[in-house]
Amino acid sequence: MRPIPPLNSIKAFEVAARLGGVRLAAEELNVSQSAVSRHISNLEIYLETELFERRGKRIILTETGREYLQQLEPALDTISRASQIAARHKPRGYLTISAPPTFVSNWIMPRLHRFLAEKPDLNLRFLAHLTMPEDNAEIDCGVEYRFEPSPRLLSHVLLPDEIVVLAAPSYVSAYAIQSLKDLRGCTLIETERRLVSWSDVLKVYPWAQKQRMISVSLSSHAFEAARHGLGVALANRHNAMNLILTGELTIPFVVDAVEIPPVPRYFFSVTEQKAHDANVRAFGDWLHREIATTKR
Repeated sequence: MRPIPPLNSIKAFEVAARLGGVRLAAEELNVSQSAVSRHISNLEIYLETELFERRGKRIILTETGREYLQQLEPALDTISRASQIAARHKPRGYLTISAPPTFVSNWIMPRLHRFLAEKPDLNLRFLAHLTMPEDNAEIDCGVEYRFEPSPRLLSHVLLPDEIVVLAAPSYVSAYAIQSLKDLRGCTLIETERRLVSWSDVLKVYPWAQKQRMISVSLSSHAFEAARHGLGVALANRHNAMNLILTGELTIPFVVDAVEIPPVPRYFFSVTEQKAHDANVRAFGDWLHREIATTKR
C-alpha cells in the first residue's frame, strides 16, 4: 500500500498554504479554524517535520513546506481531473411516469424540452395509463385522469377536465353548428375511454340515439377524425389546445355547465415511498410551473 497521509489533512494544508492563513482556509473549506489547525498539525506529525512557522496569528511556509506544496499541487490537479472524467460516466437516472396517452402526446411532449434542459442526465419512460397502477413498483409517479384521488396515493390536482365540442371549421360551417341542438344529423365522434360521453351531454335529446357514431379508443384519434372533417368530437380543451391555436379545430359553442355531468380531473400522484425522490419532485414541480405558465 502507498504511504499516504490523511487526505483531509493534505487538503487543509494546501488551502492554508495557497491562501496564506488558517482563517481564510477555514472559510473556504467551511470548517472551524481549530479544525484546519488540527489537520495541519496531524500532517506535520505524520511527516515528522514542520510545514509552517507560527508567528503570532500568521503562518509562513517553511522550506520543506514550500517544496511539499510544489509536489502536491500537480498531484491534486491530477486527482481533480480524474474525478471530473469519472463523474461523466456516472449512471444516468431514470424516471418512469404513468399518464394518459393523449395527455402525454398533446400536452406534455410540446413542453417537455424545458424539463429535459433542467435534467440533462435523466432518462424518461412514459407508460400509458388513465390511472396509476399502484402495484407496479417500476412506476415513480403518474398523471391520473379520475374523479377522486386514490386514498393510497399522495395526489395534487393539476387540471380540470374542461369539456368542449370540437370540429373542423369547414364542418362547423357546413352544418351551421351553434348549439347542441344543431348536432342533429351530424356524425358524433366518441372516445371510448372518456369518462364523460356524448350520451351524457345529449341525454335530453331523443334523436341523439339515432346519430351516426365514430368510436375510437384514444382522444388523439378523435382529434384526427374531427380535423379531417369526419364529425364532431367531445374532448378536453387542454389536450386539444395546439390544434385550436393553429385553427385546425374550433369550438363552435360553449356547452352550458348544467348540461355537463360531474367531470374527472387530472392529478399528479405518487406513492408515499417515492414522494421524497428528487427526480419525482422535480417533475411534479415542472408540471405545476407549466400549468401556471399556460394559464397566464
